[in-house]
Amino acid sequence: MASSGVEIGPLTPAESEEFANLALQYIGRDYDDIDESFAKNIIAAHFNGSDPIGYFTLAKRIWVAKRDGEHLGFLVATEKRGGSVKLGPHIVKEPFRSKGIGLRLRAFATDHYRTSGARKLYAHGPISRLDMLRWDVLSGYQIEAQLRAQYRTARDDFVVGRILRSLKPMPPLREQLSHAVPVPKAEHRLMTGAALMGFNTFLMKELSYWYDQIDQDFVEAVLNARERIQEGFRAKGKAIFVSEASGVVVAAAIATFKRGGALKISPLIARAGIPETVIGGLLETVASWARIQKVRKLYTIHPLLDSRVVHAFQLAGYHAEGLIRSPYRDGVDCVAMGMFPQE
Repeated sequence: MASSGVEIGPLTPAESEEFANLALQYIGRDYDDIDESFAKNIIAAHFNGSDPIGYFTLAKRIWVAKRDGEHLGFLVATEKRGGSVKLGPHIVKEPFRSKGIGLRLRAFATDHYRTSGARKLYAHGPISRLDMLRWDVLSGYQIEAQLRAQYRTARDDFVVGRILRSLKPMPPLREQLSHAVPVPKAEHRLMTGAALMGFNTFLMKELSYWYDQIDQDFVEAVLNARERIQEGFRAKGKAIFVSEASGVVVAAAIATFKRGGALKISPLIARAGIPETVIGGLLETVASWARIQKVRKLYTIHPLLDSRVVHAFQLAGYHAEGLIRSPYRDGVDCVAMGMFPQE
């Protein structure tokens, strides 16, 4: 894309160092825990063609705006399972701000991903950046959530989304049982060692009701991330918690460390009809572990129509922070919810 001398294309190896330096300099102004690993992971995924430490993330692309060989700005695009794309962070160098460079990068990405078949674009930013929020709204985005103290204490973030093509009707889903199915006493614990018998099948089957592109690669990515748990957010380390009844897994929660001191509880899955008390026991097990880990915030992005699990989150002290339109599957909206376990 070329306009007024501005060209936009993918990051080259020779441009990696400047991107990394600018990311460390600029992104850390608004977000906590931004260190060398932040840009390193993005650059590795860009050149690898896929994200080796992602699970809902399939790939990352870094787009560069330049004029006469001089770098003006960068935009990271994160391609998600289910056809949505996150745009951001945006980095525009100080001398070129307020000159339309960010708009050019966003317009390029919008055209590129619409052509490639993406369903939706979304972005987030500090709520204090009302100029950025206004720019998003004028670009056709809708405000979907205000996440409380998401990436920094005492600073909220907004989430905006733009649907690129007409949504298909919500796919047929399993019948939601109106009553709880009696189960023997469930035990809740952190899953260590090899995956429990039947766990992989359970995960794929239950998730496929609400999410697209759930396959064996997804399951393996989740299981392998447990090996990186000590690296925390720098390597998207994960912990898996399970509820077992008579040796059968009836519910499971995947917890992922995030920058800024948060822990994402998503997905959380439960067999149809499992009582809310079982799901609540699982959530309390996660919260107790999170307190020991000094996690600042727990949050989830969960399918709104999975009413039994959503209600269990509410009973566990989570508060709604917004409604995300069809993030992982056409017609399946998700509610953003959060709580602060140390309070």
